[in-house]
Amino acid sequence: MLLPPRVRRRGIAALLAAALAVTSFASPVLAQPDVDGASGVGDVPKLGIELPERPSAARLRELRASASTTRHATAQAPDPTDASAANLRGRAHVYNDYCGDSASSRMDLRTAEIRDYGVSVPGLLGFAFTTCRAISRADLTGGVTLFLTTSAGRDFFVDVLEFEGRLVGVVVDLDLGQVVFRGDAHLSSDGHGAEFAFPGARLGSPSAIAFEVVAFDDATVELDWMPEEGERVGLWPVESCQFVDFATRTVVAEPGALPLALAAAEAAGLVPTSVHEASGRFDVVLDVDGTDAALRTLPGVADVEATELLEQAAFDAGADAGTVTAADAGAWWRAQVRAPSPTGAVTGAGVTIGVIDDGVDGSRPEFGGRVDVGRDLVAGRPLAANANSDRGGHGTFVAGVAAASPTARVTGIAPGARIRPYQVFDFAGCASPTAVAAGIDAAVRDGVHVLNLSLGGLGRTPPPIAEALVRAQQAATVVIAAAGNDGLVDRPAYPAEHASTIAVGATDASGVRTPYSNRASWLDLVAPGGNGTTEASGILGLGERGDYGVENGTSFAAPVVSGAAALYLQASNHRVADLRTNLGATASDRGARGRDPEYGFGLLDVEKLLTTTRARPVASVRDITATCRNAAAGRFPDVAPTSTHARGVDCVAHYGIAGGYRDGDYRPGAAVTRGQMATFVVNTIEQSGGTLPTRPLPLTDIAGHAHEASIRKLASAGIVSGYADDSYRPNASVTRAQMATFLVKALEYRTDRTLTVAEAGYFSDVTGAHQSNVDKAAAAGLTGGSNTGQYLPAGQVTRGQMGSFLARTVAYLVDHGHTRPR
Repeated sequence: MLLPPRVRRRGIAALLAAALAVTSFASPVLAQPDVDGASGVGDVPKLGIELPERPSAARLRELRASASTTRHATAQAPDPTDASAANLRGRAHVYNDYCGDSASSRMDLRTAEIRDYGVSVPGLLGFAFTTCRAISRADLTGGVTLFLTTSAGRDFFVDVLEFEGRLVGVVVDLDLGQVVFRGDAHLSSDGHGAEFAFPGARLGSPSAIAFEVVAFDDATVELDWMPEEGERVGLWPVESCQFVDFATRTVVAEPGALPLALAAAEAAGLVPTSVHEASGRFDVVLDVDGTDAALRTLPGVADVEATELLEQAAFDAGADAGTVTAADAGAWWRAQVRAPSPTGAVTGAGVTIGVIDDGVDGSRPEFGGRVDVGRDLVAGRPLAANANSDRGGHGTFVAGVAAASPTARVTGIAPGARIRPYQVFDFAGCASPTAVAAGIDAAVRDGVHVLNLSLGGLGRTPPPIAEALVRAQQAATVVIAAAGNDGLVDRPAYPAEHASTIAVGATDASGVRTPYSNRASWLDLVAPGGNGTTEASGILGLGERGDYGVENGTSFAAPVVSGAAALYLQASNHRVADLRTNLGATASDRGARGRDPEYGFGLLDVEKLLTTTRARPVASVRDITATCRNAAAGRFPDVAPTSTHARGVDCVAHYGIAGGYRDGDYRPGAAVTRGQMATFVVNTIEQSGGTLPTRPLPLTDIAGHAHEASIRKLASAGIVSGYADDSYRPNASVTRAQMATFLVKALEYRTDRTLTVAEAGYFSDVTGAHQSNVDKAAAAGLTGGSNTGQYLPAGQVTRGQMGSFLARTVAYLVDHGHTRPR
């Protein structure tokens, strides 16, 4: 099974632990309430939706049996699956489930759907479901049941099951304890589901319902259910992810009180989802009688916000009579952007694309075992690597466009890239800003290189998403966002309108902007999104049940650009800083000359983009083995022998450059200050045989400081200087960029020569005053950058890291004959 067995009540401690496990930024440890969620809560109002108590297995069988004698047993509604009823029209909404999460493959739910056929037959409703495998009437002896409560407070269930040799549907009023309608149900034409139509009056003609769906075996044992445990109940009707009668809200906890607010929400009968620890937010759904004012009274709650849910950016293009041959299948959109051969040298290898969506079917052979462990940000749980976490098909399709391996039918833009899924959509196909922000933060923490957002809403980007996007930009994560399918002009649509994203519109098979693609000054470029139902006009991709399908939308233009970004990063040795500029500069200009609201900078041109990818020089660290061969190992009890920096720490202690504290510890995780750095550098110079001058200097904040003497020596030698206000700030932490400048100037002083760089530009995330010295440090073998291929110049330097940097500095002096090894 993909997901753990159902537990009727997830304790709030478990919920918070799951949320913290997927959050992206470290923060002080929060005290957790006890497992019952009652710590510090006290009496709270009941605000959550209460679904009907499920009948026991015996009672459920008894109610079903009574259907044979109900007075409504002969009443019939139209058969929506029959050709004669093909003109039934109305509104419907699909709710998605995972394949592989059932206790039995015989009955594994894929979707549930509630339909309102009021346009054709006033008052007619329908309950339908689909399954992951084909089923027969015999597979429905246990039934599939819709348990619901109406906004008027009445409880019912709707059954579809094999009964007395027929497939029937039954409506049971749980308040009365009796069947109120029975009619024929019908298997779908493809055998993957069934449907039952019934008069809405039997439910009291509700304006809205809350529900859950359960599949049973023939012994009335639960096999599968939706939504998943830890998620909010199903709500209907849904219009553009906005619900009727039942209010969706985002709770903002008081600073440091997130565990208390979560516990209080659960005590109030609410189901907290999409917990975002970085902003102290989570989402809930209120019952019809619940109010924002009552929600604000809960302990730990600072504020309550209306939740504007996001949708996926797919578009229904309608009918298209075009046809293609198998040889042409799906090829047009790769050709339109001039994508390289999928078997060439540049495939996106070494690049990870994060897909913030509804999961990915990582078990498909088209991904070739390249789907990494993901995260479900709605319910707070991991998604296994190379497993099927798909919940609706959208994320799998998106991931396939970006990175599917070459097959006879589908090939992604970057078939060598890895995929990491982030599930932010609930089972109704809606995502909250809180969930999306949590997904962005988790992806940044996981080190993804490119992040695809094929989702959105109208208006300015909500603060939680905007703040997360800024953090992604600061971490040099490339964010590609679909422009949206509303056909709007000069209207904001988020998150694509945010300056931290690369906003992508859609073209059709002729390279013309599609009518549905949003147009605005914030648009960056366009890529194929399709506008038809055949392979010649739409985007052919990975479809349901291992098959293929055709889709349209900016949802699928965005991953074309995400795949292109992966190719660029591989070819340029992760030169992130230039990607946005080069995407625009190499795009094929369309529409008005230059950037315009219709096409942005133009149509993506991958071939031309890759001509700009001069590979960066690769930094490799200097070998310290010979220099440190006599250094005793294990000098400090708090430096693990398996630590990356253990040998460097032992070495600098051996050379008298750095020592421990009075308690014998080294404290490898502590940040290095500017004062400490001065002493480390002075010791490196003097212990290697160099000398330093000392003269009076106008630094105003070092008198009496523990490292005053060292600071004066380095300043006298011109290795360091103060700030504009004549301060040195000895207690400030040293950044990685500053560290490079310290060490390079120290080496140039000690060797009396300028360090040279054969080829500049080692790291894509380094610009400004320290770039030259970072390049020199890399060329000298003092640093190899971070494990993401970047340098992270603003990062703090720890004492453990400094041990390695200083050991390599000593090794440079030994290797170039400026000192002898000890």
